[in-house]
Amino acid sequence: MLKNSYRCLVVWLSCLSTSVFAQSVRVTNTEIIENQTKVVVSYQITPVDDDKVYTTALFLSTDGGTTFQQLKAVSGNIGELKELPVYNQKVVWDIFKDVAELTGSIVFEVRLTTKLIPVPIKQMVMYRYTPSAPFGVTYARVRKIGYYGSIKTNFASQSSDYEASEKGLTNYNGNGYWQIGSESKVTRFSITGGGIYKWRRDIYVYGGLGYGSRRLLWSYDSFKADDTADKSGFAEVIDVSYTGVEMEFGAIYLMRKFFPVSFGLNTINGGFWEINLGVGYCF
Repeated sequence: MLKNSYRCLVVWLSCLSTSVFAQSVRVTNTEIIENQTKVVVSYQITPVDDDKVYTTALFLSTDGGTTFQQLKAVSGNIGELKELPVYNQKVVWDIFKDVAELTGSIVFEVRLTTKLIPVPIKQMVMYRYTPSAPFGVTYARVRKIGYYGSIKTNFASQSSDYEASEKGLTNYNGNGYWQIGSESKVTRFSITGGGIYKWRRDIYVYGGLGYGSRRLLWSYDSFKADDTADKSGFAEVIDVSYTGVEMEFGAIYLMRKFFPVSFGLNTINGGFWEINLGVGYCF
């Protein structure tokens, strides 16, 4: 029978962990159901990681937490959890299969043990897109921590004879005059590499640096003093051209364990910024 002195003291917790970073267990609710013959205990585990196996057990104290006994007639999210405990876990205890009566100052305790499991090496090959360099590829190799390398380009190249600004050619040294043409080109190339870290289940973050170049060029025509054509070529628009250290950072989400999708930002010298997107295959 259930006596009037029955109290669910849900603030008593325990965590026994073999991992380096200990998880905590928090009992969130208890409820008597089915004509007062069963108790539902709800609990949460934080944080969780998929490189561990989680095992839980439910214990009962009838003297306010001085002594405990492990409960056997339990079902639900108890024992070795087959899936990561990322949401509320619920245990159903069939009271009278373990005890004849439930009296005293009642405390439920959820005990947790974790065991590290080997994290397999994942290799990712991804197509990377940026507006200025639509042809890119990334290779990554990671367990918990790993590395990656990227290269991207628009396959355009062009030499420049002069420098230019909004006012036109800035270092023209001819004896005649010049005229800015209607044609423009953008050349883009970068090669970067860095580290990648498994932050959460199926979520990775990365960051790296390398060399990057994004150049805008305008066509021009030059003429001699007698108005005859001299030569034609391209001038680099210095104000909006960048060459130097390229940095990037972002995140990768692994869909269905095999299909990485990424979103990130990259910059050259902190002046030129753009987004980058990626999709690929993990093996």
